[in-house]
Amino acid sequence: MTYTGPDRRKVERRRQIDPTTCERDYRPDEVEFMKAMDDYKRRSGRQFPTWSEVLEVIRDIGYRKVAQPTQTYEAVVAELDE
Repeated sequence: MTYTGPDRRKVERRRQIDPTTCERDYRPDEVEFMKAMDDYKRRSGRQFPTWSEVLEVIRDIGYRKVAQPTQTYEAVVAELDE
């Protein structure tokens, strides 16, 4: 059915929400990471970087593994080993 004339209802269009800019308050470290990933994707021309490339970006912004794995990580590894 096609709506025409003055009786036509205005349909509110869904907003396209970019996951990197959705309406959530990000912590400064999250914003730094998102900007670094966006910069990497622009420079490399790769829209979908590999996990190795993501790890490279994380290291490039200064993150290093300095703590033991969390219980969440250990639980996932234990499940995979079963």
